[in-house]
Amino acid sequence: MINLPIAITLSRIGLAFVIAACLFVGGPETAAAAAALFVLAALTDYWDGELARRTGQVTRLGAMLDPIADKALTLTCFTSLWFLALIPGWTVLVMALRDIAVTLLRLTPGSEDRATVRRSGKNKTILQLAYILAALVHICGRDALPAVWPHEAVEQALLWGMYAVVVMTLWSGLRVYLSASRVPGARS
Repeated sequence: MINLPIAITLSRIGLAFVIAACLFVGGPETAAAAAALFVLAALTDYWDGELARRTGQVTRLGAMLDPIADKALTLTCFTSLWFLALIPGWTVLVMALRDIAVTLLRLTPGSEDRATVRRSGKNKTILQLAYILAALVHICGRDALPAVWPHEAVEQALLWGMYAVVVMTLWSGLRVYLSASRVPGARS
């Protein structure tokens, strides 16, 4: 059954595609809309879980859908940034492969999340969301103020920031792998 927290989680997946569409239309207004919708989508990552806990509506379906919605939002946005030539394609591929590997590890019988792994994953998601927001702000500034916006400097900073995001993404994946390999009954 779909309750309100699950509906909020599912909205994050839908918003990911609307954000991508706004970015591909182009222009300062749609870039601003993409940024605003992204902030809304990022907030749903907090509110769906908080609402589920407060109202006693925590479900296995919600727990399964939440990381899928996170991955849909971030990977859709990162793929859009790649198509807009703001980040290298290999960085998106590395993050997608990490997400596939982590999802497969979590499906391993007997594996369960541990607090440090969850914290590492949350930190990774927060860094990814912050990076995407910074990139969207850059797109807004670039499109709205093309004569004065420092394109090259900001895009160089975004490139180095993307490398940091990839390192954190790989680090959190390694923590999940190490945690799964220590769980009794988990495959090695």
